[in-house]
Amino acid sequence: MCARNHVLHRATAALALTALLFSTTLPGTACGPWFPRQFLAQGGLSLIEMPTFFAETELSLLARDYPTPFHAVIDALPEQRTEERDGEDFDTALAAGEFLPPDWEAARRAHRRTRGAVRQYQELTDEERRDLPPDFLDQVRKDVFPSEFADYHQGFFEFSLGHHAEACAIWERLLARPEEERHYRSVDAAFMIGVLGCVEDWNDAPRWFALARDLAARGFADDGGLAAASYGRESEWHFRRGDLRAAAECDMHGIFSGYAYRGSVGPKDDSPAELAKFATDPLLREIHTSQLLAGLSDGYEFGEKPNPNRLKAWLGALEKAGIREFPGASRVAWLCYGAADYDGARRWLERAPQESSRSLWLAGKLAARDGKREESLRAYSAAVRLLDIAPERPLQHTLLAIEDDTTAHRLNAEQAIAAIGAPEFRTAFDAFMRSGHLVDAAYVAERLFTIEELREVVTRRPWRDEWADEREREYREEDQPGTDEQQTEALRWLFARRLARTGRYEEARAYFPPLWRPALDRYAAALHRGNDTSLPAETRALALWDAALEARYHGIELLGTEAAPDWFAYNGEYREDDPADYRLEAQPVVEDRYAASPKHIAFPAVLKAGPVERARLGATVMTPDRRFHYRYRAATIAMEAARLLPDDDSRLAAILNLAGRWMAARDPEVADPFYQALESRCAHTELGRKATARRWFVDENDPAVPDRPEALHGAGQ
Repeated sequence: MCARNHVLHRATAALALTALLFSTTLPGTACGPWFPRQFLAQGGLSLIEMPTFFAETELSLLARDYPTPFHAVIDALPEQRTEERDGEDFDTALAAGEFLPPDWEAARRAHRRTRGAVRQYQELTDEERRDLPPDFLDQVRKDVFPSEFADYHQGFFEFSLGHHAEACAIWERLLARPEEERHYRSVDAAFMIGVLGCVEDWNDAPRWFALARDLAARGFADDGGLAAASYGRESEWHFRRGDLRAAAECDMHGIFSGYAYRGSVGPKDDSPAELAKFATDPLLREIHTSQLLAGLSDGYEFGEKPNPNRLKAWLGALEKAGIREFPGASRVAWLCYGAADYDGARRWLERAPQESSRSLWLAGKLAARDGKREESLRAYSAAVRLLDIAPERPLQHTLLAIEDDTTAHRLNAEQAIAAIGAPEFRTAFDAFMRSGHLVDAAYVAERLFTIEELREVVTRRPWRDEWADEREREYREEDQPGTDEQQTEALRWLFARRLARTGRYEEARAYFPPLWRPALDRYAAALHRGNDTSLPAETRALALWDAALEARYHGIELLGTEAAPDWFAYNGEYREDDPADYRLEAQPVVEDRYAASPKHIAFPAVLKAGPVERARLGATVMTPDRRFHYRYRAATIAMEAARLLPDDDSRLAAILNLAGRWMAARDPEVADPFYQALESRCAHTELGRKATARRWFVDENDPAVPDRPEALHGAGQ
């Protein structure tokens, strides 16, 4: 770097930090849509699939045996929040009279400038730090009022400069103050000396972490959760010293406090000697099994099968160590299941605690694979009951992908699939609703429940019309039903549309959201007038046209299915699998998602619909069973209206042209009769002549097409 550029670079870094030091302003603070997983995709294949396990989740279960009184503090913006807490603590100490500077405001400004300098100094590169003048902190140090805060900041600057001995001496000086003078930064100082001990590999580093926890337990301030964080730091120190057990115990305490697993304990390789250390120690054995199960030990992608060589080596180490029954044997069984070693899964499952949700969950999958539907459901139901009795602790799901569910959600959803096969449809519906999967529950509600069974489910849920969401309906991710009220509204609306599809409009009205009752009234009244043979044909025709318009433009809200084929759940804009296609074997093969290359496998027998499910599916099949079925309904009604109007009537031509265009792009075969009628019955109308010339429907931009189809309503009102 030339001399001139070096001077400019140095000046830039110095000016940036100087501007912060002498500023009195305090610091301030494309994707496609996502849908919840459809567990009935491919007919419910998830019932026999290997679920995704996460080390964080598995180890949080182990951590129950390592409680600690300290709690993790997880901030969205940790550096900003740390700086804010520092200012809040300083103000609290001032207000309490714990130190008495001659000028409070000057002390506050100096404190904040110093804390801001700490932050900005950390953000500088090593080169920018070297370019700072040696006296750049002199002014702010001169203004700072002596206190535990000043000691801590000074120690942190020395630490940032790499002057570790000086930093340690300053923090020890802070800890030597009388207790009443160091309430706010004692835990921080002890923690940072422990961090220094890790960096310098001091023999007494754990002593300082223990001191930080002791101080926090005695009531010294720990708003940043450093007592809990100290476990992770101490774990790293023990691991480097080769004390795997101590490192693992520290990790467990840290996980119990709420921090994510740091992954510090694991075998160096899969050699027999290395794996023996983990196989013979109960805690290390559980940790390594959980790591393998989660697929994190070797960087596997979520959902992939464990490396067969690693699994074989671990099973060999367990057998050599004489390990038979132990609490984590169910995880070993799951490892075997994921590797398609079902005999091994059964063997290890026999060694696992039988009355655990994980063991029963796997037993349910194995029974399903064997085609034992009732046995599978019994195992799943028992697993769900146990999970309800001993729910998993909340934790920070840093490793949880957006499309994955919690263990409880997945277990309930798979219980529902097993219940469908049993067949226990009410159990299935309740389990899907508990797990928050309304689309899957809709398959049961719309295809497997009778109307009276669905009515019983709906009316048992409390409801008041004022709870209804009156917003104009449009798809937004946050609109996915979440609260009990939202789920109830969605379920009532689903039931209302099912009633409307069968023509039970009066019954349906009470279940529709208030916003959509007028549209239902218009549709029902128009159909009634259109089918009243005592009225003139022209009046009936235009009334039927009114009904056709409602069915076409408001059909998804009045008649659409929640799931297949209309997908009201996604506002009709997206669609997913129709489970019935698979369960009725219209789709005889499914995609093997875990194959090395794409291939298909025969549809599992356990997921094929039994006699009861087949009968219910036959009774509830949609007519027509096509996406946007209400558009077909609208077209059918429009054709009935057309039959009641005389030939060469301009209104007839408009109806035939518009209703035909509704279907032209989606289903030309259904649209063709409209064109044929337009050509033959309206040959002397302007629209008829243009359609004949084009040999298809007249485009909506043509001036001969009415701007608003509603303009034809007049005589039909």
